[in-house]
Amino acid sequence: MFAKTQTIIVITKDKLFGASVKSKKKIVKSVELGWSPATLEMALAKIKKDLNTKKVRILFGSDVSYVLKIDVPADIKKEKEKEFISEKISEQIPEVLDSEDWDYEELRFSVKSETQQGDVSKEV
Repeated sequence: MFAKTQTIIVITKDKLFGASVKSKKKIVKSVELGWSPATLEMALAKIKKDLNTKKVRILFGSDVSYVLKIDVPADIKKEKEKEFISEKISEQIPEVLDSEDWDYEELRFSVKSETQQGDVSKEV
């Protein structure tokens, strides 16, 4: 999977885990720190220094993030999309979120199914 060493930081509610990973199964070096909103910047800098890296990949633990799939109707205008999504996420996320607190990514994929007439592709 990895051609070279990658640095990965995992952020959970109260811990940061940093690791230099050489392959899927080999952790070269790791660091674990506690953090709070006041110390996050210092903790990230320490992990970056301890693991001697300039570039990192960040993973958010399930206790600090939400992943939701929301279907947006095709007739919603692009400029109203975030407003529509905001209404939908407020139904599922208990925290009060301002527009700047979150973002979304549009996922497009094709679904192929066999019918009597052959393969049919549908964009979802």
